[in-house]
Amino acid sequence: VNSVDFPLAGFSSVNFANGVFSGTVSADPNIWLLETAFAGAAPVGKFGVNYPINANQYRIASMRLCVPTNGYMLFFWTTNTMFDTPGLQVSNAVTTTAGCRIYFVDLATLGLISGTEPWSGTKRSLRLDPAPDNEPAGGTVQIDWVRLVENQPSLLRNITWSGTGPVDIYLDNDNAATADP
Repeated sequence: VNSVDFPLAGFSSVNFANGVFSGTVSADPNIWLLETAFAGAAPVGKFGVNYPINANQYRIASMRLCVPTNGYMLFFWTTNTMFDTPGLQVSNAVTTTAGCRIYFVDLATLGLISGTEPWSGTKRSLRLDPAPDNEPAGGTVQIDWVRLVENQPSLLRNITWSGTGPVDIYLDNDNAATADP
């Protein structure tokens, strides 16, 4: 989100506490999960040029994201660097709901608003816009964790409800749907 080279990207302040990222939205917040090096500069560290993503294998973006209002998130990626043509590919929107939720997004089937390079092959940058233009300034976005994982159908489970009315299903041990990250 912040480095010596780039200012805060759409956040007026950021904080890391207990492993959770929090940022106060100023405008179009975005987080580079994997970034390419500056054009013409030698990449140092865990940049996408040195550590690209195998998008054929790792296609599910999973995360625990907290947003204060209903809205959407976007993903951006590149095959080369973020400075090259055709540049950043922009995914279709993924609906988000107010509160803390766990999201699983199949990037390979998400589709693009802008660009022509689908999520496949090698990717050298990946950006998440957790609340692009739908979160009012001053709102707080929190990210507990983000992972790129394989699509493993053998690990999926169906949940069936045969009762009447709504039901809550908890995937943790505190039985509280409103628990903070």
